[in-house]
Amino acid sequence: VLSHGFLGGKYKWVVYMLFAGLVFQYFGDFWYTLSNNNGTYFNGYWPDVLYTVGLFLISWAVANIAPDNISKKQ
Repeated sequence: VLSHGFLGGKYKWVVYMLFAGLVFQYFGDFWYTLSNNNGTYFNGYWPDVLYTVGLFLISWAVANIAPDNISKKQ
């Protein structure tokens, strides 16, 4: 929201991907903590999938922040 006027909205979907990745990480952590406290966690459970999807979204968004997208003021 704060970079809309400054960057012209170039990184709008990148910021959305970062936010979505953090949301997946949050729910993965919550679900892992809940299932671990109940003693029902096992490898390959849903928190692992949420962590994997979250890290994928975050890394994909960061990889798409290219220096050539930044306005060239020389």
